[in-house]
Amino acid sequence: MKSRILDSFNFSKKEVELLKKIRIIKRNLIHVQNIPKSLTNVETLKTKRYFGQYGTIKDITLSIKINDNNKENYSVYITYENEIQSACAILCADSLLIFRKVIRVFFGTTKYCNYFLENQKCPNPKKGIYMHELVTDEKLIIEPDYNFSFDQHLSFIKK
Repeated sequence: MKSRILDSFNFSKKEVELLKKIRIIKRNLIHVQNIPKSLTNVETLKTKRYFGQYGTIKDITLSIKINDNNKENYSVYITYENEIQSACAILCADSLLIFRKVIRVFFGTTKYCNYFLENQKCPNPKKGIYMHELVTDEKLIIEPDYNFSFDQHLSFIKK
């Protein structure tokens, strides 16, 4: 099933609210959690010693979260050129012990671009990590307690 182009969508407010809650697995994106602070340099992470060894890195985004104890937790989102490279990074790097920290690596997720949902032109459609078309396969993550299903999502496409 092929996705429709942006111009053909006109979502209601209720549909926009539903679609904003969906996460989409992006198979060329990995999320690395529990990165040591000493590895938060983008250029270091791109090297062959670290994540550059698994393939061509297109983008790295650092994320810092402060937990309840005011302690910083670092994670990164790494976008590879293709799905095979990101899968290799996951298989090889998940659960590695780096500087006394066990890192966790898994496929990253994204969401629908707000511009797309509002039927507006996105200023950065190629650079952004957000989706600009409806996903038509099983890449959706819908929370179990969320009253919305994959079939309902497909009904948007069939409009």
